[in-house]
Amino acid sequence: MANKNVSQLPTNSDPQDSDWLLGASGDSPSVFQKIPVGSLIPTTQNSGSIKFSLPVNQNTALTSSGYYFTDNIAANIGIDCSGLGIGEHISWLNLSTKAVVFYGLSTVNGITIPANKGVKIDANNSIDFFLLDTNHNIKVITGSYTINWLPGYVPPGIICTYVSDNDTNDILYYLGTNAATENFINPHTRGFITASESSNYAGFIAAQATNRVNIDYFHSNYEANPNFTIKFNGSRTAMVNRISMLPRQGGWSFNPFSVLASEDGTNWITLATGLSTQNDSSWYSPLISNTSFYSFYKFTRNTTNYSDCAEIRLYGILRE
Repeated sequence: MANKNVSQLPTNSDPQDSDWLLGASGDSPSVFQKIPVGSLIPTTQNSGSIKFSLPVNQNTALTSSGYYFTDNIAANIGIDCSGLGIGEHISWLNLSTKAVVFYGLSTVNGITIPANKGVKIDANNSIDFFLLDTNHNIKVITGSYTINWLPGYVPPGIICTYVSDNDTNDILYYLGTNAATENFINPHTRGFITASESSNYAGFIAAQATNRVNIDYFHSNYEANPNFTIKFNGSRTAMVNRISMLPRQGGWSFNPFSVLASEDGTNWITLATGLSTQNDSSWYSPLISNTSFYSFYKFTRNTTNYSDCAEIRLYGILRE
């Protein structure tokens, strides 16, 4: 786990666990901080229900008895449920564009929650659940959720190392086999990635470059800087430091081209440029200088022409 920010603590003595929450702020999501439980501010109370407001960019803990209801969250936060008792009920209305993770829980709807993970409620989603027992097993009544990493926690990565052209060690193969547990299905079809293109000629879409079928391919229209993009879905990000590309069979090429990356699909940085496949059927597997994790990778042909690619492989580290 990441280090806590000790500057947030009193200088005279370290507070007790019952008084503070170990979490992470939205301003500094990579640094753990201890936040007072008093961050929960009651705003209204009627019929035994208490409505709380949460300050921006903080985490907090639920420790007292009652029916909890909160809304309009404006920060990425974590809610510690370890202090809640049997049968306590939480109703959550998240109207923000941020994410919320409930943790200090053992299982959700019978599924074990791994260490350093919690129940994540995505933006613009509501949820309703109650604690079943003192082991902090919970049952979700309504609303959708995922089991995801705690705020501020840097998850371990799956290392996918290039060995040879057209091997099965790449990130897309790992996703396509559902973490090496099933037969390969295009990860685009599984929904783990989204392959998209600037344009496609006669339906030759970018997803045909991620299906491990060499005889079909992505093919763009004739245009300036044609490209295709791979987006990692959900919480997945990747540090791609090598690619392997097979051009369209039959004497086509994909050159010159650049590799770009983005966290949001809007702001792009160039990782490599001046790359070039050959006018034949050989794989092209250049190293990419990159030490950061991104959700989007774009492959752009830097000319006005068609763009063709039979297969693409990505190597590096995957975070899920």
